[in-house]
Amino acid sequence: MTACGPGGPERARRCGARAQLSLSKLVLSIPAERAGFAISRLAPGSALYFPKMDRIGLHYILEGEVDVEQPGGAAERLQAGDFVCFARGAPHVVAGPAGRGHALRSDWLASLEPDDVPLSLRFGRETAPGPVILSGSIAARHTAGDYTIPVLPECLVLRAGADRTASFAPPAPWQAALEGPGASAFASAIMQALLVQAIRRAILEEGSASADLHVFRFPKIAAAHRLIERNYQEPWTVSKLASAVGMSRSSFVAAFANVLGESPAARLTRIRLIEARRLLGGERALRDVAANVGYRSQAAFNRAFRRHYGETPTAVRRAIRGAANPRGRS
Repeated sequence: MTACGPGGPERARRCGARAQLSLSKLVLSIPAERAGFAISRLAPGSALYFPKMDRIGLHYILEGEVDVEQPGGAAERLQAGDFVCFARGAPHVVAGPAGRGHALRSDWLASLEPDDVPLSLRFGRETAPGPVILSGSIAARHTAGDYTIPVLPECLVLRAGADRTASFAPPAPWQAALEGPGASAFASAIMQALLVQAIRRAILEEGSASADLHVFRFPKIAAAHRLIERNYQEPWTVSKLASAVGMSRSSFVAAFANVLGESPAARLTRIRLIEARRLLGGERALRDVAANVGYRSQAAFNRAFRRHYGETPTAVRRAIRGAANPRGRS
């Protein structure tokens, strides 16, 4: 076995290879803490609005067609066999294709219980056959899911097909199998298989379009990245981050750069300043914005912000407010 000894980039590559988990092992290590399922039948013209939730939201079309839409986005037509995953529980609308009126707020997806049989629901007056959907919500334990789910695309659609990361068309007996004792176990197996396909597609086919997608295959680097993302306001040093994930400082710096393409300090700064730019759209004083994202002085914050964005926080705040209130501009 090759040791992770001195050697710069080559050393980082060797260490990264040893730290990497197989995709299969890591995907299968995402256990569901709570998972519930429901079969919904939508009458023509019916629509359901699912608000933001702290679970993974899943929909698998068993019969018919639906339009799936996120706020501010275009509707996407899904047919039987297609699958959509909202990895971070984003709000969305599911509607029958025959036009729609008001979308019924549907909080039930976020509160589905792991019952023996999927919940059976009907929406609207059934004047003609409508779509049938197997829906589910899953709360992943804070293990592999802690650094797998956050880097998946917000909305991931799988089409039924024959390629290696496609969804699959439901055979006729499946609806019968989704009824009676033990049916939720069958639903869980289907959804787990589709979720695996979703993660495989995100990792294998998104490629350079999302450079962070592969980070979860390196558990210690992924754990450090999540510490930065969740606790960017903390006074992190490289040594503290390395210690938190059980690595030496030099090995950590080399492996982090090898996996993510930048140093831990650069990633921390970027995350802090992205959040700061968002906060500038609010009413907080600049010193409070600086403190909220981990800067002990407003002067240090101003310097870092200007280096990163090429303009001062004050200028960015003025531009944001001007865009929000164009009539107020002279």
